[in-house]
Amino acid sequence: MTQLADLIDEQLARAIPARTRKRLSQGRLETGEDITALRRFVGPAQADFARAIEISVHTLRNREQGRRKPSSAA
Repeated sequence: MTQLADLIDEQLARAIPARTRKRLSQGRLETGEDITALRRFVGPAQADFARAIEISVHTLRNREQGRRKPSSAA
C-alpha cells in the first residue's frame, strides 16, 4: 500500500511551477526545463515521451539538457 508521504513526494516531484505552467498552457516550450517539467508531469520515460511527440530520444535529451532549442516551427 502506498504511504501518504510517498504520494505527496511523487506529486511534488511531478509538480510544475506556476510560471512554467502558464508558458506550457500557452504552448510555449522555451527551455529544456519546460520540456522536462512537462514530461515528468505526464509521467512517461524519455523514450516513450520522445516517441509520443515524434522526435528521437537523442533530440529530447539535447533539449532537456539545454544543448538544443526547438525551432519556432516545432
